[in-house]
Amino acid sequence: MYLFLSVKIFLTGIMTDKLLWQALKSGQKSALESIYNNQVDYLYNYSLRLTQDTGLILDCIQDLFIEIWNKRETIGSTDNIRPYLITSLRRKVIHAINKAKKTSGEVKEDLDFRTDEGIESQIIRSETKSENKSILEKAMDQLSSRQREAIYHKYYNDHSYDEICKIMDINYQSVRNLISQGMKKMKQYMDDS
Repeated sequence: MYLFLSVKIFLTGIMTDKLLWQALKSGQKSALESIYNNQVDYLYNYSLRLTQDTGLILDCIQDLFIEIWNKRETIGSTDNIRPYLITSLRRKVIHAINKAKKTSGEVKEDLDFRTDEGIESQIIRSETKSENKSILEKAMDQLSSRQREAIYHKYYNDHSYDEICKIMDINYQSVRNLISQGMKKMKQYMDDS
């Protein structure tokens, strides 16, 4: 199997996510390195939206890749690596944040998901070109953290509803509701402004 995957990769010159994941599962360290190199910056930047604790983020990313390598023979298959990694990393980061909060005695039920200018720009173009950025930022501030996160995944990362379900670990209807209610709330705020 190793030879077959290596030859196929060599002949095509491109490694699809599915082939790369299969190579990882079959024990090829170069596949793990390739996945890490291709995804680490994205994972790090995504995690910064969950917490500003860079040490915690780096630890979680390292733990994620160690766990993937150690469990490579038993992990499931995927043909889209990034959502798989985001889902796993998001769980690790949230778990680490909650563990740190319990240790410090701080209790907070909702995660403060941050957005950047990119999502505002995309939503401005797709939803209402006449509204200015200042009103949109204030509208985004009216949303719950979960609504901001769902909208971020949908419009900034162009994830499908199914991918968002996996990433946020919620059901399909909940994702649709978060996005729909969030967009309505933003539109109402912008109409009132």
